[in-house]
Amino acid sequence: MKSSFNKIFWGFLLAFLDFRVIGLDLLPDPVGYFLIAAGVAGLSAQLSYRTLVKNYAIALGVISLPTFVIGLDKTDELFTASYLWSIYTIVYMVLQLILVYVFFRLLLEICESYGKTELHRQTRQLFIVYMTANIIVFFLQPVAIVKPIEVVFAFFLAVAIFLLILNIIFLIWLLRFKKLDRP
Repeated sequence: MKSSFNKIFWGFLLAFLDFRVIGLDLLPDPVGYFLIAAGVAGLSAQLSYRTLVKNYAIALGVISLPTFVIGLDKTDELFTASYLWSIYTIVYMVLQLILVYVFFRLLLEICESYGKTELHRQTRQLFIVYMTANIIVFFLQPVAIVKPIEVVFAFFLAVAIFLLILNIIFLIWLLRFKKLDRP
């Protein structure tokens, strides 16, 4: 369990962070998603969400390959003119949300199989807050186009800080699962 959750932790950390030098992502998302898949593969085969999470992580690893050289916030004239990059970004973000959703379902299943009712309750609460916040942000992004830049900047700065805090809480939460022992 410890080795699996170490891989999962580092995988999500790489997927969450974006550190670029001369346009190249030094913490590539594909590596993160492949680490998540490797970590999940090391969990018990009896977990029903295990294969689904692993497959989504592998799919995102492949799909995220372009993000190694092009940031999701960048728009090249070619991509803007054809809307391909906008479509790619939306699909990528939806797949990320689905991965996190099924991963939380896996965490809840692990809590149940280990008989950890309090951890299950707390994980469910984090699941609801995390998913709700990310879905709201996803649907509010188009609003940024029609509002004055000052309002949009202030709002999205606050949202970015909130999501950063949520992602840190999520990563810390993963560390709790490393310590689980069979009852």
